[in-house]
This record gives sequence, C-alpha cells and structure tokens, in this order.
Amino acid sequence: MKVQLRKVRAISILALGLMMALAFVPRTASAATVTSTDFQSQSFSKVVDWYDYVRQYAAANGFTPPNSTEHAYI
Repeated sequence: MKVQLRKVRAISILALGLMMALAFVPRTASAATVTSTDFQSQSFSKVVDWYDYVRQYAAANGFTPPNSTEHAYI
C-alpha cells in the first residue's frame, strides 16, 4: 500500500511539474500582414478586413464571394 501511495504521489508531482514547465514554453505567432514598420511606434494597431478572408475562403472552396465593396473591419 505504501509503495502504491509513493508511486501515485511521485507521478502526480511529476505531472504537475510538467504542466507548469509547459506553461512557460514560448509560443510562436505570425501573420502575413505584419511588417517591421508596425513595431516602430510605442503602440500600434492593425485593421483587418474580415471579408478579405471570406473572399479568399470562398474562392478556394467554390462559394460565391461577397461583393468587393463590402467590408467587415475588425
């Protein structure tokens, strides 16, 4: 019984340690529309037109794209 309890404790401590270590692993992020000049200001913002994505998705999958004059800025 003591051996099983030790194993359970050891495995649970190892699992918690692994979860905490994985929380600090750096994650990469990228975007095709971000340029180096975007980061020169102290603060920056990027306007994204959601319909640009919708138009590309529609063209790639055979759907009718929305009108090119329509925009959905995020």
